[in-house]
Amino acid sequence: MLNRALLFVGAAVFLTGCSQSSQPMQPSAGASAAMNGLQEVLSSHKFRGQTAHIQFDTQTNGTTISAAFFGDHIKDKSTVSGKNTFDQVIIGIFQADAADATRVLMQAFTIANIGDRDFTITGDSTSASLRTTVPVPNSADGTTVAVTLALNFTTTGQVVNDTSSHQKFKFGDFTFVTTFKQFTTLADVRGTASWTAGGVATTVTAPLTNGDTFATLDSTVAVDRLTSQ
Repeated sequence: MLNRALLFVGAAVFLTGCSQSSQPMQPSAGASAAMNGLQEVLSSHKFRGQTAHIQFDTQTNGTTISAAFFGDHIKDKSTVSGKNTFDQVIIGIFQADAADATRVLMQAFTIANIGDRDFTITGDSTSASLRTTVPVPNSADGTTVAVTLALNFTTTGQVVNDTSSHQKFKFGDFTFVTTFKQFTTLADVRGTASWTAGGVATTVTAPLTNGDTFATLDSTVAVDRLTSQ
């Protein structure tokens, strides 16, 4: 279900980024097979989602850190799989020794399902809470690192993105119809992200005393369907 949802979200974002509608596209054999799979899954598919996102760029404990954390609340309705509701977290971390950039302590990216109480967000996307611990594979040394997030988000009310589109795309014998609307607001965030990698225990506290922080709250609605001619 997660892979299906991620595939759907990726397709929606990709398609809304295109500038023209009704563009004929000739897929490869592999793409045709993918379209067959999409026809099964998205023959009638509706998606609603909300996201809280925080990004850190900072230095702590003699290391430089670039990290991003997403909490996602997803509802989807499909004629194939029925109604589904699930929550997920996306974690990306790069950490290196500040004195020796070639010494990488952690390089990780993961997407994991979490409990529905681990991530909560208000219906109008004005506040959110992310409380979870996720095992994350660390490609820097082949270990698994437990990352603990305890973050609270509050919107500042400034809209930084408001996009909507109604587009129709042809993939060989298939037609993909998409509508996509997104509201994104800046947010203040307070709390901690912590983990231990390369023998270094790290806790990043927001708001940062040194470095940059970027946080948003998103409310997204999308409806997509795929039909054959």
